[in-house]
Amino acid sequence: MKPSEPHWKLYALISGIYQKSRRLSEESLKTLRTTFPQFGVLLRLSFQGNVNQKELSEIMDTDTTTIMVICDSLEKKELLKRIKDPSDRRVNRLMLT
Repeated sequence: MKPSEPHWKLYALISGIYQKSRRLSEESLKTLRTTFPQFGVLLRLSFQGNVNQKELSEIMDTDTTTIMVICDSLEKKELLKRIKDPSDRRVNRLMLT
């Protein structure tokens, strides 16, 4: 594909819009002491409700280690709470505070 082709121009426009909106979002999230990935997790939890870390990693299409690190950070900020699942004590349910 040549850079002069319409598909390439469309890709360049979409990429520019994404980068600009992400940068503006990250600037706004600084006031909330939250990163873009952390905000994504908070947003998903507000819609999904009571899920465990493995379920959240599947919903977010990322690995469980990444979710664990994000949840650790959100828990330190007291934006998220881990609660032991009564039916399986090995599982942590995630709850917004």
